[in-house]
Amino acid sequence: MAISFIFIVFFSACSERPKNELELFKALDESLLNSNKTINRSTETLLMLLQEKAEAPSSSYRAKLWLPKAILTQKLSTDVILNIEVFRSSLKKEPVRKIKGEELYDRLLSYQESVFAIDSQMTNVFKTIEIIKTPKINSSDGVRENMEALFKNIPVEAAMAILSQFQNNVRNLENRMIGFCNSKVYSEVWFDFYSTIIGQSCNYVRGGTNMEIYAGVGAFSKSVNPSISIYNKSITVGYDGVAVYKFKASNRAGKHFIPVKISYTDQDGKQQIVEKVVEYTVMKEPDQNN
Repeated sequence: MAISFIFIVFFSACSERPKNELELFKALDESLLNSNKTINRSTETLLMLLQEKAEAPSSSYRAKLWLPKAILTQKLSTDVILNIEVFRSSLKKEPVRKIKGEELYDRLLSYQESVFAIDSQMTNVFKTIEIIKTPKINSSDGVRENMEALFKNIPVEAAMAILSQFQNNVRNLENRMIGFCNSKVYSEVWFDFYSTIIGQSCNYVRGGTNMEIYAGVGAFSKSVNPSISIYNKSITVGYDGVAVYKFKASNRAGKHFIPVKISYTDQDGKQQIVEKVVEYTVMKEPDQNN
């Protein structure tokens, strides 16, 4: 959310300001505060998702690389937000007190440098974002005196709105950087190693016994697009990534063999095919004539 303070330049030269113009500043400040709350809720959601990925076995490795960076981004952002809030509180208590613009500038500049030092990838993506910028200040100039001049001869309501704008700039950058951290951890299942798993409900049965054969990949993952056939029949993979084939055991005593074929995409993106045979034995029924 970008809001310009061009009208402040005009009002700074006026000795008296109509009531409706002061109400405009108040409305702008309230709008920015509401925007900050909305952005913060979004950021909290992104951080929660990243924390959940860090706890999931399938994504914990990558998530644990990016979660600390997201947490540090949040800490630095929260600290500077609270610093700006101190300036806001001082205006509420002492309306005639002037904002220490150079001190505010130093805090914002320190935050910007610290947050861009967290990770080179994030810096490359977000380095063009300038949080110390209004129509009267260009952070690229590096002139602290401009910030001091910005708060001179303006009403308290306008100063409040400017401070809220800086907080909004920080919240926006924080949200985008934590969103970037979250995006670096894929929601799809990721394993360092895949293997096929095949089993049956029983190995040694009576003729006509109900049996099941189940097959899957790795941790029964669907994300690797497994294709499974049992007894030359294509079996649909369930919601949990497992293919289940149900059948009745043969009435013929002896060993029986069922072919199982699994194809899947491994962690390197290569197609793999595994073929195995499931064996079960039907017990010979005792001779009723003996």
